Amino acid sequence: MSDIVLIYPAMTGGRNPHGSVIPLCFAWMAAVLEQNGISVRVLDLQVEDADLVQVLREENPLCVGVSGTTQSRFNSFKIIEAVKSIDRDILTLYGGPHATPAAEDTLQHVRSLDAVVRNEGELTVLEIMSALKKHRRLDFSPIAGVSFHKDGRIAHNPARPFIRDLDQLPLPAWHLFRMESYRQTMEFLDLPGHAIVTSRGCPFQCSFCSARLLWGHRYATRSAQNVADEVQHLAERYGIQGFKIFDSTFTVRRSHVLAICAELKKRGLHRLPWECEVRADTVDRELLQEMKSAGCYYVDMGLESACARVLKQICKGVTLQQVEDVVGWCNDLGLMIKLFLTWGHPTETYREALETFRFMERNHHRVQRMAAHVGIMIYPGTGVEAFAREQGFLPEDFSWSRPYHEAAHSTLGSDPSVPLLLQPQMNRRHLARIFFKIHWKPLLTFPNVFKKIWACVWNRESRRRHLNTLIELCNQRFNLHIRPMGG
Repeated sequence: MSDIVLIYPAMTGGRNPHGSVIPLCFAWMAAVLEQNGISVRVLDLQVEDADLVQVLREENPLCVGVSGTTQSRFNSFKIIEAVKSIDRDILTLYGGPHATPAAEDTLQHVRSLDAVVRNEGELTVLEIMSALKKHRRLDFSPIAGVSFHKDGRIAHNPARPFIRDLDQLPLPAWHLFRMESYRQTMEFLDLPGHAIVTSRGCPFQCSFCSARLLWGHRYATRSAQNVADEVQHLAERYGIQGFKIFDSTFTVRRSHVLAICAELKKRGLHRLPWECEVRADTVDRELLQEMKSAGCYYVDMGLESACARVLKQICKGVTLQQVEDVVGWCNDLGLMIKLFLTWGHPTETYREALETFRFMERNHHRVQRMAAHVGIMIYPGTGVEAFAREQGFLPEDFSWSRPYHEAAHSTLGSDPSVPLLLQPQMNRRHLARIFFKIHWKPLLTFPNVFKKIWACVWNRESRRRHLNTLIELCNQRFNLHIRPMGG
C-alpha cells in the first residue's frame, strides 16, 4: 500500500517501449516524500503498461498526483477522470509545465480534479500529504502554491517561494523507477545515458518558451559535489556510461559550470561523455575548452532564426555573430554541436524565413545536427499565446481543456494536439514549402536517389522502407492518402 500514487501519462500515440526521458519532477518529489515518511508508488505510463483499477486497489492511496506536458494534457485529464470514477474519495492533484500556466482553465473544465499544484511541487505536495495523513481530510486554504475549487469559484493561493538551496533536496528516488526503460543512447555514441538536472529557473525572456513559467526567473543551482554524487551513484548503481544535462541553459552561471567540471575531473567522472544546452552569449572558447576537458562532447544551442529582426521580436537576446563564433570554437575544439532552428515566429515573413534556411545551408558542414522545426507551437502562458489571442489566431473561446486535434499539423512534424501559430504572411502553405525544402529536397539529389535505388535492388527490408518514404513524401506533397507497405 502507498499513501500517494504519482502517475506520468503516456505521450500522444501511447507507450514508448524504446524508452523515454525519466520524469525528473516525480523522481525528486518521491524522494522528498519518502524522506518524510510518506510511502510512494510511481507509475510512468510512457514506459509501463498498467491496469489503473488494479494499481489503485493494490495501493489504496489517499491521493493520486498526475503530471504531464501540454502535448499529453488530454491523457492526464483522462487519468484524473478515471481515478475519480474508481474511488471518489481519492484526492486528485495535477501539476507540471502545463498545469501551472493553465490552472484556471483546467479547473474550470476538468471537474474531477481537486487541485492544481503550481510551480515547484515537492514542498507543496509534502504539506498536502502530511495534512491528509494526519486529519484524513484537507483544507487547501492555508497551503501556498495551490489552485482549487472554493465556494463555487476557483481560488488561487499565493505562490510558494522557490527553493533557493537545491542541495536541501535528497537525490532523486531512482529506485522507484524501471531504470532499464530509460536507457537512452547518447547521440553519436553507442552508450547508455541518463538525464540529470543541475539547476532550476531561467533568467531569459524568450517569447516562445514555457520553462520560466514553471521555474520562475530566478536561477538556483545544485552544488558541484551534489551533482557529482548523483552522477557517481548512477554510474556505480545503474551502469550509465554518459549523461545529458537537462537544464534550460547549463551555462547561465560560469562559476557553476567550472565547479562541476572541476569536481567531475577530481572524481574521474570526466571519462563519462555528457551533453548540455548552452546560449551563445553565456560561453566563450575558454569555458568550452574546460567543459570538453571534463567530458563534454556535445553542446545544444538555440538560434531559432537567422534574421536579426525576428531574433529581437522573440526576445532571444543573442546575435547571429555570437552563434557563428560559438560554432567556430566548437569546431576548433572538437566539440560536436546541435543547433535548434524554427520557422513561423510572430510577424516573421517568408522572405525572413529563407534567411534561416540559407544559414542552415551555409553551415551544414560545420554543425553535426540541425534540429529544424517548422511551425511555432503555442503553449499556455507564453508570449506567443498572448500574441495569438490578441491577433485573433486563436479562437476567442479557445480552451486548453476542450478537445483539440488538428491532423494537418502532423504533415509539418508537429503534435496535432497543440495549436500552431498560423499567420497571413506565414500560413500553412508557406510552412509546407519550408518543410519540403528542409526535409525532402535534400533527399532528392542524384547521389541520394541513386543510393536509395541501389538499396532497393539489393535489400528487401531497405526496399520496403524507402518505398514507404516515397509514399509519405507523395502523401504530404500532393495531399494523398496512400497506405504504407506492411512488413
